[in-house]
Amino acid sequence: MIPLLGFLEPFLNVRLFAPPMMASGIIFFAGESPPQASAFLSGTLCGATLSLAALTLVSRLGAPATVAAGGAAGAMLMWYKANNLVFPPNAVLPILLSQAIVAEAAGTPGWMTAIDFVVFPWLAGHAALYMAAQATSTVRRKVRMSFLQDKMKSKLANKWQSASGIREAFRKYDLSKNGALDAAELKMAMRQAVGVDLSVGDAQNLIRSVDTDGDEQVDLREFEELCNKKLRK
Repeated sequence: MIPLLGFLEPFLNVRLFAPPMMASGIIFFAGESPPQASAFLSGTLCGATLSLAALTLVSRLGAPATVAAGGAAGAMLMWYKANNLVFPPNAVLPILLSQAIVAEAAGTPGWMTAIDFVVFPWLAGHAALYMAAQATSTVRRKVRMSFLQDKMKSKLANKWQSASGIREAFRKYDLSKNGALDAAELKMAMRQAVGVDLSVGDAQNLIRSVDTDGDEQVDLREFEELCNKKLRK
């Protein structure tokens, strides 16, 4: 995806990539799905305001560049702690903004240069990376669930054939006795009943495939649908 951003830049006549965004790409693509965008957006807001202000202030006091960078990082750390969020690649944003402002032609207001850099490449490039990661995650999840369901179909062939058998299995694995199976309980049920060891993420995806009320659990009716339709069709 990152080479594609570089390819598109001359055609769109805008910047879409800065080297530190490679770390963001790793974070977006490495997991089963990309993390929530709130941490990135929050860090971008801090990096373009508080952290940049701290970097500029400490630099103007005559402190070495490493000390100024430390001040900017400290401001972002306090921001993240206050908001209970973290996205490490944002730590370089105030430095990048400072460099962009210094390199800009004379006569252009510094705040305008900073805004330009935040929009292109920072926000636009990250948005492209994030959407690509979301799309990749969706495809991977569908492929994995297809293989998983094929595997479970064969193992379910001689199990839970009757409605009473399905109800009995549901009651057995409803460990919390709340009339529903959460992802952990469904994971245990499938491992013990059909010998398939789901990840919690896969169990959650199975639940979502039949969860009509959005409570992230399967009640008996949804469990029956899962066994009879989703895993045997």
